[in-house]
Amino acid sequence: MTVSEQALDADELAQLYDGHALRAFRYARAMGLSESDADDVVAECFLRILESRAGFRGDAVPGTWLISIVRNTVLNFLRSGRRRDRLHERLESRAVNRENPEEIAAQRECFVALGEAIAGLAPENRSALALVVFAGLPLRDAAQLEGITEPALSSRLYQARKAVRAQLAARQLLES
Repeated sequence: MTVSEQALDADELAQLYDGHALRAFRYARAMGLSESDADDVVAECFLRILESRAGFRGDAVPGTWLISIVRNTVLNFLRSGRRRDRLHERLESRAVNRENPEEIAAQRECFVALGEAIAGLAPENRSALALVVFAGLPLRDAAQLEGITEPALSSRLYQARKAVRAQLAARQLLES
């Protein structure tokens, strides 16, 4: 299904939101945004779509098209320096089992370590990981968004996963 060459109507926009807003949010979070900043970015993307919906071409799959808008909005957001929260504050808000203090501490440590490992990746590797793992795009679509070949994206994804695994193993949170 592709975005129609005509302007999106309200039903199509609602379907786009219902089908892809969570993916967009997950991508924004994986790129290092806090929950509130990710919400803002996703809202801004849908506002942009609503305001200029007549100008969109019908040559893209809706999910890929939306993620490309989210990707550009996230990159602009990161460049603008509007990041409000620190990594530890963002990860503190994760839901954990509140009945077992040891489990809370272990989960918090894992979330913090994972967040730090992802945040420490080279930007191109973090972007590849976010597009494929968190936004759920196929390699072909993610490579197209990044403007690189599929093998190049696969290499970035491999490097990202390898680095995250190494960081978690170094903290003894993952078996090496």
